[in-house]
Parts: sequence; structure tokens; C-alpha cells
Amino acid sequence: MASFKTYLRQNTEVVVAGLLGFCSAVVGAGVAACRSLTQLSTILISVGTSLIAAAVVTYLSPVSREVYQKFVGLGIDDVYPSRADIPKRNWCAWIRRAKRRCFLLGIANNNWCGDGDFESSVLKAVRSGVEIDILFLDPNGNAVITREKEDGRRKTAETIRSSIRVVWTEIRSKLDGEPEAQSLLRLYVYDATPSSGVTWVDDSFMVVTHYLAGFANVTSPALIVKPVETDTDARDLYRTYEENAEKLIERCTLLTSDNIKSYLPKEEKPSA
Repeated sequence: MASFKTYLRQNTEVVVAGLLGFCSAVVGAGVAACRSLTQLSTILISVGTSLIAAAVVTYLSPVSREVYQKFVGLGIDDVYPSRADIPKRNWCAWIRRAKRRCFLLGIANNNWCGDGDFESSVLKAVRSGVEIDILFLDPNGNAVITREKEDGRRKTAETIRSSIRVVWTEIRSKLDGEPEAQSLLRLYVYDATPSSGVTWVDDSFMVVTHYLAGFANVTSPALIVKPVETDTDARDLYRTYEENAEKLIERCTLLTSDNIKSYLPKEEKPSA
């Protein structure tokens, strides 16, 4: 049964085309009994046999199977042309389903902060013992200057400060009196080229979005990658992104009550 399900998953389009072709041919053959519908019968049988032939050719094509196996070998489980194409409900659902750890790497993480389910999902997770690490681009660093020029339509540093304020003062503060849970929600800033965003849940999968200098972050292409079980030394994409995330967090600055003021929105100067 498992192998049959795997076959269906790997060859969904082929199976659907074959079934449609078979049904069309059968209906055409049945219609043939009615003399007044001879033309329709011919069309149905023709379309059906064409679909079956196309399915057979696709299934036997070594190119299509080779490409699929390459994707599997790299650990690519799914691909989206834009991060916005991922169903909105999925993001916080991934946090709620976490058992051990969530790693959220972004620039401003303002989509997280603007999600109505984010606060409850984070609080539920840390109260259940899940570690949550959230990484922001340093609003005081050099990299943010370049990214702000690329963003064009938003003031990146201000947006980052606003998001940090939401997580620190509106979410983390609700854990006052719960020191164990509060210690599991950690905020960091990094001053490095923001090349990709990562949502990493437990050791099971990552959603990786690659930032493009000429486009808004929400339109970034997205990959869902998973670790590949193999006896060889072949390197899959999951391991590559995992290593990058671990090296990045080693160079990050942890936000604490001692330094948080430097990363919150700057106070407006009093009017003269």
C-alpha cells in the first residue's frame, strides 16, 4: 500500500491523464451504440486514446523521472513561485505543530507580526516547552542600509523596530511570571546580507524563501525542503540551509532587557 501511494504521488499527472483517457474511451464506446451520436462517439474515443497515449509516453520518459529523482535527492518537497502562494493558515499552523523548536529567520518578520494567529501560536508553543528563535536584520547595522534602498517602498529599519516591539512588548511581556516559558522565546539581530528567509520547524522541514533585490520579500520564491535519508555522503539542500542557519545564529546578538532599547522604535523628539 505504501509503495502504491508513493507511486501515485510521484505520477499524479500521469495517473489522472490515464484515468481520464480511459473513461473518455469507455464513454465513447458506449455512445457508439446510439447511431445519432456517432460523431460524438468518435471524438470521445479519439480524445481518450490520445490521453492514454500521452500518459504512457510521459510515464516512460526517462527525462521526467530523472528530474523528479533529482528533486527528491536534494530534499525538495515542494516549490512555490512566490511565498504569497503558500496558504496563509499554514504559517502559524506550523508553529502550533512544533514539538521541539521553531527557527524564524527574516528581515523584519512583519508578516508574522501582522498575522492574527501569531501571538497565540507563539504563546502556546513556548508554554508547551518549544524553543522559538526569531532573527531580525539589525536595524542599527550596515546591511539594513542597502536593503532599505532595495525595498524602496518601505522604511526597512523602522519596520524592523516595530516588529521587535510587537514581539518583545506585546507577546513576550505576556510571559512575565512564567520565567521558563519566557526564556524559550528568544529574539536576535544579525548584521549580514539578508539573502533568504527560513521557517525551520523541529528537525523535520524548512520553508526557505530567497530574497530578490528588485522585488518585495512577499513575492520571493519559496522551497519546502526536508532531510534526505541516505547512506551516501551526498549533500541535500536541507543540510546546507541548516548549516547556514547555525553559523548565522552564532554571530547574532541576543536581545535582552539591557540592550532592547537600542532596537525599539526611536522616541519622537519633543516639539519645540
